[in-house]
This record gives sequence, C-alpha cells and structure tokens, in this order.
Amino acid sequence: MVVGQTKFVVAETIIDPFTNKKTLNIWVAWVAPEHRTGNDTETYLPFFETMGLDLGCTYVQCSTNKPSLGRLYTSIGWELKTQIYSRDLRQVFSFLTDDHEQNTINSGDTS
Repeated sequence: MVVGQTKFVVAETIIDPFTNKKTLNIWVAWVAPEHRTGNDTETYLPFFETMGLDLGCTYVQCSTNKPSLGRLYTSIGWELKTQIYSRDLRQVFSFLTDDHEQNTINSGDTS
C-alpha cells in the first residue's frame, strides 16, 4: 500500500502458477476529490509501471467498471484480458438478506 495525504493505492503481486510470471495487480487507486485533475489515471500509470518493474513483474493490471477508463487504457497500449460478470444472489434467492449474510459471516456457517 502506498499512502499520501491526498491519495492512496492498494496493490499486490500475483504469481501465475503455470508460467511463474509476476503481475502487479492494482486493487484500489484513489485521489481525494479536491485534488483530482481529470487526468490522474494517465499521470499515475507510469508510477505503477515502474513499481511493477522494480518488483520484477512482467505485467501490471487493474480493473474498472468505468467504460471511459477502459477506453483510456486501450488507447495507451493496455489490452482487455477478461470481463467479469456478477449477480447479486439476494435478487435470485429472497431468503438471502443482509441479516442472513451478516449472521453467516459471524458464525462461519457456509450453508
């Protein structure tokens, strides 16, 4: 984790078990609203790429649900590798409520 007074990032290195290549995975990158410039992503990507090289990584990756960031990444040489689809199971199974989830988490019950 890298922390500043107006920004922070949470990242990890992932090692592919088949190729042994390392990837710097950026989980969260945040800039305080009053310090956002509108091009923060472009400004900080070289920092993350250098961090990845310093850590011996072959790749750097991140995910976003913002199409505009996806377009930015591809326009500067990044490739879309996967898409993630999710479904809120509370919409499928009415017995799954926030109370049930909290009780399951607290009790360790996985049923």
